[in-house]
Amino acid sequence: MTAATASTLPEMTPHLVSGTRPRRENSSTSLLILNRKGRIVHGNPEWFRLADELLLTGPAYRPQGDYLAACLDGWGRDIPEIKNHGISLAALTRGGGKQPPAIIYPCTIAGERRWFSVAALPLEHIPDADILVTHNEVTGDILREETLTRQAFFDALTELPNYALFNDRLHHAIAQSCRSGEPLATMFIDLDDFKLINDTYGHLSGNRVLSDVARRLTTCLRECDTVGRLGGDEFGMLLPGIGTREAASYVANKIMAVLAPDFNTHTGRRIHLTASIGIAFYPMDGMSLGTLMHRADQAMYQSKEICKTRLHRSTFGFCEAGRDPAFRVPVTKTFTSQVALPQD
Repeated sequence: MTAATASTLPEMTPHLVSGTRPRRENSSTSLLILNRKGRIVHGNPEWFRLADELLLTGPAYRPQGDYLAACLDGWGRDIPEIKNHGISLAALTRGGGKQPPAIIYPCTIAGERRWFSVAALPLEHIPDADILVTHNEVTGDILREETLTRQAFFDALTELPNYALFNDRLHHAIAQSCRSGEPLATMFIDLDDFKLINDTYGHLSGNRVLSDVARRLTTCLRECDTVGRLGGDEFGMLLPGIGTREAASYVANKIMAVLAPDFNTHTGRRIHLTASIGIAFYPMDGMSLGTLMHRADQAMYQSKEICKTRLHRSTFGFCEAGRDPAFRVPVTKTFTSQVALPQD
């Protein structure tokens, strides 16, 4: 590596970095110059510091080392993103010519999960230098993106999927059911007279109860199921593969059972809670997202009307309104939990 070649590094860096993700603040760019065989002919001090931090101590990461072979091996750790980086480098060494997109790869350093961006740029008219490789830490960017995603699609109080994400998952579940022919059940769960809890014990207690409800509902799920907070005191469940009233009733009874024990306010006061549950099936009760949600909502309100005559009992029901005649069967529409909740 000549002194003239090394002196060009500060000039070339902005052209490459400008096409990659923003760097973490106070993070310096690690630079490598490779020859047409993918071997290191020059590395700046930041690269060698990064290599030490990543525990890349072998000769492949030092001058004259076979960096390309090390990347194709995933740095000996089977890191798929680094293997993809190696494939891009191999294409460049064969004269591919085009700059591949930057790749984000994760690493665990001193027990902390961190992310880096690696990019490669073919070089021209520079003796003994064919490829410029840069590594930048982007942990801050990744964490900010994760935070924004969570804020956009997850409920801040319960950490469950919010209305937007629930709708998106329901949309995909319907599409999957359409392709596979498997049924799908949707449940709407509304907490009865929840406003009284906020009015009587305050919003801190209401929030605590909502968080506890969310926690209890998640215990009723299979791995393929989804529970989300749709807003206020209303929750929703997606149950792929559930297409019979018997199977749905089993889940509804589990829900009523987990909601039966007392809840505690933030001051330690015990309160009792009941829920009204509406159940609708794809494709029997609706072929579209809007229709299916409407049917589940109707069934929930039917259950709520029944609940008014059955104090301190949770209920669930199935909606017949609008159902295709081919799917209609004579059944009892609304069911009541067998657990009578003690009055406060």
